[in-house]
Amino acid sequence: YAFLTSNVTYKNPRKAMEDSIACLRKGKGKLTIGSDTYLPNKFWVAGIADKNEVIDITYTKASVYDGTYNPTTDTTRVLEGSGTTGDPFLIKSVEDLLWVEANTHKVDHASSYELKTSIDMTGYKTWYGICSYLSTNTTWKWFKGNFIGNGYTVAGMNLEKNYNGLAFISNIDGGVVTDFTLQGSIKSSATGGRAGALCYQGKNATISNVNSYVSVTYTATSGSVYAGGVLGSVPSSTVTNIVNYADITSQTGSTMLGGVVGYANVDSTFIRCINYGAVNSKGKQVGGI
Repeated sequence: YAFLTSNVTYKNPRKAMEDSIACLRKGKGKLTIGSDTYLPNKFWVAGIADKNEVIDITYTKASVYDGTYNPTTDTTRVLEGSGTTGDPFLIKSVEDLLWVEANTHKVDHASSYELKTSIDMTGYKTWYGICSYLSTNTTWKWFKGNFIGNGYTVAGMNLEKNYNGLAFISNIDGGVVTDFTLQGSIKSSATGGRAGALCYQGKNATISNVNSYVSVTYTATSGSVYAGGVLGSVPSSTVTNIVNYADITSQTGSTMLGGVVGYANVDSTFIRCINYGAVNSKGKQVGGI
Protein backbone atom coordinates (compact mmCIF):
# COMPACT_ATOMS: atom_id res chain seq x y z
CA TYR A 1 0.00 0.00 0.00
CA ALA A 2 1.11 3.57 -0.56
CA PHE A 3 2.10 5.69 2.40
CA LEU A 4 -0.83 7.41 4.12
CA THR A 5 -0.38 10.56 6.20
CA SER A 6 -2.81 12.88 7.92
CA ASN A 7 -2.90 16.53 8.88
CA VAL A 8 -4.86 17.64 11.94
CA THR A 9 -6.45 21.07 12.29
CA TYR A 10 -7.45 22.15 15.81
CA LYS A 11 -10.43 24.46 15.49
CA ASN A 12 -10.77 24.45 19.28
CA PRO A 13 -7.19 23.89 20.50
CA ARG A 14 -6.69 22.12 23.82
CA LYS A 15 -3.77 20.41 25.48
CA ALA A 16 -3.20 16.89 24.14
CA MET A 17 -3.75 14.07 26.62
CA GLU A 18 -0.59 12.05 27.12
CA ASP A 19 -0.62 8.61 25.45
CA SER A 20 -4.21 8.92 24.23
CA ILE A 21 -5.01 7.52 20.79
CA ALA A 22 -7.84 8.11 18.33
CA CYS A 23 -8.56 5.85 15.37
CA LEU A 24 -10.29 7.31 12.33
CA ARG A 25 -11.41 5.56 9.17
CA LYS A 26 -10.38 6.98 5.82
CA GLY A 27 -13.37 8.81 4.38
CA LYS A 28 -14.96 9.06 7.84
CA GLY A 29 -12.62 11.61 9.37
CA LYS A 30 -14.85 12.75 12.21
CA LEU A 31 -13.96 12.48 15.89
CA THR A 32 -16.34 13.87 18.51
CA ILE A 33 -15.01 14.95 21.89
CA GLY A 34 -16.73 16.61 24.83
CA SER A 35 -16.12 20.26 25.60
CA ASP A 36 -14.00 19.29 28.63
CA THR A 37 -12.10 16.47 26.93
CA TYR A 38 -8.48 16.77 25.86
CA LEU A 39 -7.60 16.06 22.27
CA PRO A 40 -5.62 12.87 21.66
CA ASN A 41 -1.95 13.35 20.87
CA LYS A 42 -1.73 10.20 18.71
CA PHE A 43 -4.08 8.85 16.10
CA TRP A 44 -4.33 6.26 13.35
CA VAL A 45 -6.14 6.63 10.08
CA ALA A 46 -7.34 3.31 8.67
CA GLY A 47 -7.79 2.91 4.94
CA ILE A 48 -6.25 1.68 1.71
CA ALA A 49 -4.34 4.23 -0.33
CA ASP A 50 -3.53 3.64 -3.99
CA LYS A 51 -1.15 6.60 -4.12
CA ASN A 52 0.75 8.85 -1.73
CA GLU A 53 -1.82 11.20 -0.31
CA VAL A 54 -2.59 13.51 2.59
CA ILE A 55 -5.93 13.34 4.38
CA ASP A 56 -7.00 16.45 6.26
CA ILE A 57 -8.80 15.85 9.56
CA THR A 58 -10.56 18.72 11.30
CA TYR A 59 -11.64 18.67 14.95
CA THR A 60 -14.97 20.49 15.30
CA LYS A 61 -17.08 21.19 18.34
CA ALA A 62 -20.43 19.44 18.83
CA SER A 63 -23.72 21.26 19.37
CA VAL A 64 -24.14 21.10 23.16
CA TYR A 65 -27.32 21.24 25.28
CA ASP A 66 -27.28 24.46 27.32
CA GLY A 67 -29.36 23.13 30.22
CA THR A 68 -32.35 25.39 29.58
CA TYR A 69 -33.91 24.57 26.20
CA ASN A 70 -37.45 23.13 26.43
CA PRO A 71 -38.72 21.70 23.13
CA THR A 72 -42.33 21.48 24.36
CA THR A 73 -42.59 25.26 24.49
CA ASP A 74 -40.81 25.86 21.18
CA THR A 75 -43.64 26.60 18.75
CA THR A 76 -41.67 28.45 16.09
CA ARG A 77 -38.90 26.04 15.08
CA VAL A 78 -38.82 25.08 11.40
CA LEU A 79 -36.28 22.55 10.14
CA GLU A 80 -34.58 23.02 6.79
CA GLY A 81 -35.82 20.51 4.22
CA SER A 82 -39.19 18.95 3.42
CA GLY A 83 -38.80 15.60 5.19
CA THR A 84 -38.81 13.47 2.04
CA THR A 85 -36.21 10.87 1.13
CA GLY A 86 -34.65 13.19 -1.42
CA ASP A 87 -34.95 16.31 0.73
CA PRO A 88 -34.74 15.21 4.40
CA PHE A 89 -35.19 17.49 7.37
CA LEU A 90 -31.74 18.68 8.48
CA ILE A 91 -30.79 18.40 12.16
CA LYS A 92 -28.20 21.13 12.59
CA SER A 93 -28.22 21.60 16.38
CA VAL A 94 -29.03 19.84 19.64
CA GLU A 95 -32.20 21.93 19.82
CA ASP A 96 -33.32 20.55 16.45
CA LEU A 97 -32.92 16.95 17.64
CA LEU A 98 -34.68 17.50 20.97
CA TRP A 99 -37.53 19.24 19.16
CA VAL A 100 -37.92 16.29 16.76
CA GLU A 101 -38.02 13.80 19.63
CA ALA A 102 -40.57 15.80 21.63
CA ASN A 103 -42.87 16.18 18.62
CA THR A 104 -42.98 12.50 17.61
CA HIS A 105 -44.38 10.96 20.81
CA LYS A 106 -47.36 8.61 20.52
CA VAL A 107 -47.55 8.83 16.72
CA ASP A 108 -46.39 6.87 13.71
CA HIS A 109 -43.88 9.07 11.90
CA ALA A 110 -42.59 8.74 8.34
CA SER A 111 -40.39 11.79 7.75
CA SER A 112 -36.71 11.49 6.85
CA TYR A 113 -33.89 13.21 8.75
CA GLU A 114 -30.19 13.90 8.25
CA LEU A 115 -27.66 14.82 10.93
CA LYS A 116 -25.46 17.79 10.02
CA THR A 117 -23.47 18.01 13.26
CA SER A 118 -22.48 15.97 16.29
CA ILE A 119 -24.70 16.51 19.32
CA ASP A 120 -24.09 16.39 23.08
CA MET A 121 -27.36 16.30 25.04
CA THR A 122 -25.72 15.62 28.41
CA GLY A 123 -27.96 16.93 31.19
CA TYR A 124 -31.21 16.67 29.23
CA LYS A 125 -33.57 14.66 31.45
CA THR A 126 -36.67 14.16 29.31
CA TRP A 127 -35.45 12.14 26.34
CA TYR A 128 -37.91 9.27 25.82
CA GLY A 129 -37.06 8.24 22.25
CA ILE A 130 -38.32 9.20 18.82
CA CYS A 131 -41.86 7.76 18.46
CA SER A 132 -41.96 6.71 22.12
CA TYR A 133 -45.44 5.85 23.43
CA LEU A 134 -44.54 7.17 26.91
CA SER A 135 -46.05 4.16 28.62
CA THR A 136 -45.42 0.74 30.10
CA ASN A 137 -47.83 -0.94 27.67
CA THR A 138 -47.16 -2.33 24.19
CA THR A 139 -49.19 0.11 22.11
CA TRP A 140 -46.29 0.50 19.70
CA LYS A 141 -45.80 3.52 17.49
CA TRP A 142 -43.36 3.32 14.60
CA PHE A 143 -40.67 5.41 12.94
CA LYS A 144 -41.14 4.71 9.22
CA GLY A 145 -38.75 7.25 7.73
CA ASN A 146 -34.99 7.45 7.19
CA PHE A 147 -32.33 8.69 9.61
CA ILE A 148 -28.96 9.42 7.98
CA GLY A 149 -26.18 10.17 10.47
CA ASN A 150 -23.34 11.19 8.13
CA GLY A 151 -20.79 9.76 10.57
CA TYR A 152 -21.71 12.13 13.40
CA THR A 153 -22.19 11.31 17.10
CA VAL A 154 -25.13 11.76 19.46
CA ALA A 155 -23.68 11.80 22.99
CA GLY A 156 -25.22 12.14 26.44
CA MET A 157 -28.37 10.10 25.75
CA ASN A 158 -29.14 9.02 29.30
CA LEU A 159 -32.50 7.31 29.88
CA GLU A 160 -33.48 6.21 33.38
CA LYS A 161 -37.17 5.32 33.08
CA ASN A 162 -39.50 2.39 33.60
CA TYR A 163 -41.28 2.43 30.27
CA ASN A 164 -41.59 -0.67 28.11
CA GLY A 165 -39.10 0.35 25.46
CA LEU A 166 -36.07 2.57 25.86
CA ALA A 167 -33.92 3.66 22.92
CA PHE A 168 -32.83 6.49 20.64
CA ILE A 169 -35.65 5.57 18.23
CA SER A 170 -38.38 3.53 19.88
CA ASN A 171 -39.63 1.31 17.03
CA ILE A 172 -38.37 1.24 13.44
CA ASP A 173 -40.58 -0.03 10.62
CA GLY A 174 -39.00 0.12 7.16
CA GLY A 175 -36.70 2.82 5.90
CA VAL A 176 -32.97 3.29 6.33
CA VAL A 177 -31.17 4.13 9.58
CA THR A 178 -27.43 4.51 9.14
CA ASP A 179 -24.03 5.97 9.87
CA PHE A 180 -23.77 7.46 13.37
CA THR A 181 -22.51 6.79 16.88
CA LEU A 182 -24.51 6.81 20.12
CA GLN A 183 -23.09 7.41 23.61
CA GLY A 184 -24.80 7.38 27.00
CA SER A 185 -26.71 4.96 29.24
CA ILE A 186 -30.08 3.23 29.61
CA LYS A 187 -31.29 2.09 33.01
CA SER A 188 -34.64 0.64 34.07
CA SER A 189 -36.13 -1.00 37.15
CA ALA A 190 -39.28 -2.07 35.27
CA THR A 191 -40.36 -5.70 35.62
CA GLY A 192 -39.74 -6.56 32.01
CA GLY A 193 -39.40 -4.58 28.82
CA ARG A 194 -37.31 -4.00 25.73
CA ALA A 195 -34.29 -1.79 25.26
CA GLY A 196 -31.40 -1.07 22.93
CA ALA A 197 -29.24 1.94 22.25
CA LEU A 198 -30.65 2.46 18.74
CA CYS A 199 -34.13 0.92 18.92
CA TYR A 200 -36.05 -1.55 21.03
CA GLN A 201 -37.87 -3.05 18.05
CA GLY A 202 -37.03 -3.04 14.35
CA LYS A 203 -38.83 -4.63 11.42
CA ASN A 204 -38.52 -4.38 7.63
CA ALA A 205 -35.67 -1.91 8.05
CA THR A 206 -32.14 -1.49 6.73
CA ILE A 207 -29.87 -0.62 9.66
CA SER A 208 -26.14 -0.10 9.16
CA ASN A 209 -22.93 1.54 10.36
CA VAL A 210 -24.06 2.30 13.91
CA ASN A 211 -21.62 2.30 16.85
CA SER A 212 -22.84 2.26 20.43
CA TYR A 213 -21.20 3.33 23.67
CA VAL A 214 -24.56 3.15 25.50
CA SER A 215 -24.67 0.83 28.52
CA VAL A 216 -27.99 -0.99 29.09
CA THR A 217 -29.01 -2.06 32.61
CA TYR A 218 -32.18 -3.71 33.97
CA THR A 219 -32.18 -3.89 37.78
CA ALA A 220 -35.52 -5.70 38.42
CA THR A 221 -35.31 -9.37 39.45
CA SER A 222 -38.56 -10.44 37.72
CA GLY A 223 -40.27 -10.01 34.37
CA SER A 224 -39.19 -10.73 30.80
CA VAL A 225 -36.47 -8.59 29.24
CA TYR A 226 -35.48 -8.29 25.57
CA ALA A 227 -32.36 -6.14 25.51
CA GLY A 228 -29.36 -5.73 23.27
CA GLY A 229 -26.44 -3.38 23.20
CA VAL A 230 -27.84 -1.75 20.04
CA LEU A 231 -31.17 -3.45 19.20
CA GLY A 232 -33.73 -4.87 21.60
CA SER A 233 -35.85 -7.03 19.32
CA VAL A 234 -35.53 -7.49 15.54
CA PRO A 235 -38.36 -9.48 13.94
CA SER A 236 -37.27 -8.76 10.36
CA SER A 237 -34.51 -6.40 9.22
CA THR A 238 -31.13 -6.32 7.50
CA VAL A 239 -28.47 -5.24 9.99
CA THR A 240 -24.93 -4.50 8.81
CA ASN A 241 -21.72 -3.14 10.36
CA ILE A 242 -23.00 -2.67 13.90
CA VAL A 243 -20.47 -2.39 16.74
CA ASN A 244 -21.25 -2.28 20.46
CA TYR A 245 -18.64 -1.21 23.02
CA ALA A 246 -20.77 -0.89 26.18
CA ASP A 247 -21.94 -3.41 28.81
CA ILE A 248 -25.41 -4.98 28.97
CA THR A 249 -26.81 -6.24 32.31
CA SER A 250 -30.08 -7.83 33.45
CA GLN A 251 -30.90 -9.22 36.90
CA THR A 252 -34.00 -11.18 35.90
CA GLY A 253 -33.89 -14.87 35.04
CA SER A 254 -36.32 -14.47 32.13
CA THR A 255 -34.03 -12.68 29.71
CA MET A 256 -33.14 -12.52 26.05
CA LEU A 257 -29.89 -10.59 26.14
CA GLY A 258 -27.17 -10.01 23.58
CA GLY A 259 -24.22 -7.78 22.90
CA VAL A 260 -25.78 -6.44 19.68
CA VAL A 261 -29.39 -7.70 19.73
CA GLY A 262 -31.58 -9.24 22.42
CA TYR A 263 -33.91 -11.21 20.15
CA ALA A 264 -34.01 -11.81 16.39
CA ASN A 265 -35.94 -14.31 14.29
CA VAL A 266 -35.13 -16.09 11.04
CA ASP A 267 -36.41 -13.21 8.89
CA SER A 268 -33.51 -10.99 9.99
CA THR A 269 -30.01 -10.86 8.51
CA PHE A 270 -26.91 -9.77 10.43
CA ILE A 271 -23.64 -8.99 8.62
CA ARG A 272 -20.34 -7.91 10.20
CA CYS A 273 -21.72 -7.15 13.67
CA ILE A 274 -19.30 -7.04 16.61
CA ASN A 275 -19.62 -6.75 20.37
CA TYR A 276 -16.84 -5.65 22.73
CA GLY A 277 -19.06 -5.12 25.80
CA ALA A 278 -19.65 -7.50 28.69
CA VAL A 279 -23.02 -9.31 28.70
CA ASN A 280 -24.17 -10.00 32.28
CA SER A 281 -27.36 -11.96 32.99
CA LYS A 282 -28.94 -14.44 35.38
CA GLY A 283 -31.02 -15.82 32.51
CA LYS A 284 -30.18 -18.63 30.10
CA GLN A 285 -30.95 -17.00 26.73
CA VAL A 286 -27.83 -14.91 26.46
CA GLY A 287 -25.34 -14.38 23.64
CA GLY A 288 -22.24 -12.36 22.91
CA ILE A 289 -23.87 -10.97 19.74
